[in-house]
Amino acid sequence: MGAVTVGETAEREDLLTAALGKAVQGAGAYSGSVFLRSRDRRALVLAATCGEYRPVTPPH
Repeated sequence: MGAVTVGETAEREDLLTAALGKAVQGAGAYSGSVFLRSRDRRALVLAATCGEYRPVTPPH
């Protein structure tokens, strides 16, 4: 994959979000996130997230 230019950023984000949505649905999960490495490769950056809030613990 080549470098992404400014004009392609929105398209890349749309494709990434659509792919994440399909993966979450296909896995039967409630939510999902994609993290990418930063430009300097020293950190992870949240690139996309989707799903619904679901408490991890039952209500009291």
